[in-house]
This record gives sequence, structure tokens and C-alpha cells, in this order.
Amino acid sequence: MRRNTQLIAILIILFLAGCVEDSPAPGCAKGFGMGGCFGKTIITGIQVEPEMDCLEIDANNCNGGVLDVRNTCEGTFVLDGNEIGPGDSATFDIEIMLDGSYRLVEGDSNFSALEVSEDLPVSFSGSLDGQQVEIRYTRTAPLCE
Repeated sequence: MRRNTQLIAILIILFLAGCVEDSPAPGCAKGFGMGGCFGKTIITGIQVEPEMDCLEIDANNCNGGVLDVRNTCEGTFVLDGNEIGPGDSATFDIEIMLDGSYRLVEGDSNFSALEVSEDLPVSFSGSLDGQQVEIRYTRTAPLCE
């Protein structure tokens, strides 16, 4: 009986391992227990220059890739015209304009409305206490069907 239980456990593990597609986009992973994230696009390669300990800029890739900004600095951080005060945080998506340019728009969730057919490298300028801050990253095209 114990041998049958072990064999069944091994078969289940092999089955589940075969069902997971290796992808950084949570919506591309196939299998059980993947949670509530469904994004097929992500933000990669975030670069912040200069780096500041009190300014955290991360990707939230759960539902398509949005930029999370947390300001624990003493001054207000202004990013692409958006103000993030001391102790505040904000989430940003990208909006593409009719002329092909893009801008950051503040959102209230981790869902992105942006759909691109090819990877989109972006850069945004900001300032904190008179110091220029540059942020660059890539918003990917869908990583799976």
C-alpha cells in the first residue's frame, strides 16, 4: 500500500511539473496554483539613475506590468509631471498618444491597459530636490498567446 502511495505521489509531481510553462509573465504560466495574476506582458530592465535609497521604483507584473513608485525621501518626487509626495506611493501605466509618443498615467490598480505588439523601450525624466532622475525600462510585447 505504501509503495502505491509513493508511486502516485511521484506521478502527480511529474504531471504538475510538465504542466508549467516557464515564463516571467504570470499569465503565461500554465498549471495549478498560479494565483490571481493574469498578465502576459511585463516590465523588464528597470534602471534608475542616480539610484537613491529613499526612492523605490519597481515593476508590478501581476496584470500586464505597471510601475510602482514609493517615495520615502524628504522632498516631493516629480516623475513625468506626476507628483509623489514624501511618504507617498503611486502606480503608473503608459498611455500611447496618437502621434506615437507616450506618457505615464497614474492608475489605481495593478492592471495595465497598454497593449503593444513589440517590446517598447521607454524612458522618463523626474526630479527630486532639484536633482534630475532618469528612469528607463522595457515594456514587453505579449510573451505568450
